[in-house]
Amino acid sequence: MPFPIEPPISLFNTKALFNPYQYKPFNKIMYFNNQKNIWEHNGKDIFITDEVGVGKTFEAGYIIQELLKNDPNISVLILSPVKLCQNWEKEMRENFYLSFNNFHQRKTLGQLNIVPISYFRLYKKNNFNEEKTDNEFEEELYSDVDPYLEQELKNKIAKLKYDILIIDEVHYTRNKGKLWYGINELINNNGKAKLKIFMTATPVFNDNSDYENITDLLKPDYANTTTLQGESNCYDFLLDIKRVPVILSNSEKTIMEEIFSYIEFETSWSSYLKSKYGSLTGFLKRIATSSMYSLKQFVNQNSHFEDSELELYNNFSDSDLKFSCLNWEEKDDSKFMALENLLIDIKEENEKLTEQKEPIKIIIFTCFIDTCTYLSKRLKEYEIFMITGKVNAKKVERAKQRFKESEHDAILICSDAAKEGHNLQECHYMIHYDFPFTPAALSQRNGRIYRIGQKYNPKIYYLTVENSYDERLFGEIIVNKTEKVKDVSNLGLISPINVLPQDSEDYIKICLTKYFEDEVEKRENRWNRENSEKTSKEYEYFEREQLKYFLKKKDLNDKIAEYNDNFNYVYTEEFINYFFVNTNKDISALVDYYKQQYKKEMISFIEKLHLKISENLTFKEIQNEFRKHCDNYLNSQLMSKNNLFCHDMIDNDKLSIGQYKKQFQPLILCKKNKE
Repeated sequence: MPFPIEPPISLFNTKALFNPYQYKPFNKIMYFNNQKNIWEHNGKDIFITDEVGVGKTFEAGYIIQELLKNDPNISVLILSPVKLCQNWEKEMRENFYLSFNNFHQRKTLGQLNIVPISYFRLYKKNNFNEEKTDNEFEEELYSDVDPYLEQELKNKIAKLKYDILIIDEVHYTRNKGKLWYGINELINNNGKAKLKIFMTATPVFNDNSDYENITDLLKPDYANTTTLQGESNCYDFLLDIKRVPVILSNSEKTIMEEIFSYIEFETSWSSYLKSKYGSLTGFLKRIATSSMYSLKQFVNQNSHFEDSELELYNNFSDSDLKFSCLNWEEKDDSKFMALENLLIDIKEENEKLTEQKEPIKIIIFTCFIDTCTYLSKRLKEYEIFMITGKVNAKKVERAKQRFKESEHDAILICSDAAKEGHNLQECHYMIHYDFPFTPAALSQRNGRIYRIGQKYNPKIYYLTVENSYDERLFGEIIVNKTEKVKDVSNLGLISPINVLPQDSEDYIKICLTKYFEDEVEKRENRWNRENSEKTSKEYEYFEREQLKYFLKKKDLNDKIAEYNDNFNYVYTEEFINYFFVNTNKDISALVDYYKQQYKKEMISFIEKLHLKISENLTFKEIQNEFRKHCDNYLNSQLMSKNNLFCHDMIDNDKLSIGQYKKQFQPLILCKKNKE
């Protein structure tokens, strides 16, 4: 029996293994035209905010392939961070049989183009006023890009045309600066009616305006998807996040105390305490918490940074901090010792997990190049590979491939230049040696191993330094950023972010308390400086209003108004109880829920093809029905079915993914062979 309607061509012309969730964007913006007997675009744009690792590249590929089948002459433009251009070219060629032109490498344009998104920041750069952005998250966006592109190159970029525009990691347009305006001009020049596919797992870094700025570039009636990893593929396991505490040695505590020290600041009318190192204090706290080695390199002016603006700090000359660092030696590095103990535990666990005693593969993330270098020098028992913003795209791909293929225990050390776009699901252990500034970046890091194709329960470890800047930073991540992401995800606009360790309720409470106390201290210091003549009663009113503004939560305002002598303590408890997210989930119940959701999505996909499937069938029976319908369609296209297609993997336990992909032949090629 033939298909009631023709199925998407990507079911038979891509090596991507069938997953109904990956067709959700397709179903949102495509409809089947019965008169023409083809799938057509319904006129909407699509904003794919699925969780990291769901497979956004494939989701876009299905749409591209279908529209190219209808009209082989349409043009496609993919904009991505420069480090991911080669990955896009490879994925489109190997999985979709589409030959895209990588403009970054060849400086030529064709029908199907991949261009670094950063080129649009340079395009007519003097026409726009740049807004302040998070430099930490732009290091890889602008690396390998000549800031003085030749005029001829600019002219080529200015003339770019497209029928389909895909922007990967579109969160880089979350601020309305030069990049946003450059993209907006590109869209206006091509006509807003053209199809746009925006993709990012982390559209919100700071507040809701991030999301609004991005969607201002889309049509008002855009569609969106927010698929979670658990729904899409990993319903047999969930991300396992644990904390590893680090206790500083006495010499390290002395260094931290120096960084955290205050000096008395005199004015004509009063005096107050301020941080000894002024605006540099936060940076010093952060780099010291990353590694004392990196701090020592910095105070001795030997640092290496991925972000060029940090070079401005390299004129540091304070003798007190240099003196404090003199007594620190690598052999006394408490954080590295904690890492060594963790690696021993991981190795023992890996031997129990992998029956064939597979070599262990571990990824370590850190924010600083010097910490990367330090770890690569000291981890002598492992085969070491490294990816930073200073490594070009070709060397990055080579390091990834050698890491995957290594037959020895291996560690891939990465800066945040590697947090996006890299598929490393062959590895199932990740260690965060230090923290970035947002939960979005943590989620992106975790997504390198928590993605489709992962065959074990991925383990994530946070090395947290006790009584350090980690408590402040982690508190800020949870309070200022995670809650804002949660607010938007509750509206169904983006996917939630899971970055909280499952075993650290007490630590999270400490971080939140520390964060609260720091905020109160800041306001008290500011009030004392600005309002020294005010009465105690006026101060109470001022403090109450400031706290109301700080929380911005209507349901707590009444409680805040009930001010009393014990107010700070009561408020701290309310604060913690309100913001703390309990991570002790019933895993088995969640797994069952995801399996039921997957079954519903499978039925929904089949029904899109106008086929009726009973919900009373078992999941395996539904899979078999789907395979049978796919085979019926193939039989109408081929004399005999002797080739592999994506749906074959649904019920084929004998083939590995690698073996399957080697034997795969697309339907187009099969038809040619038939002829």
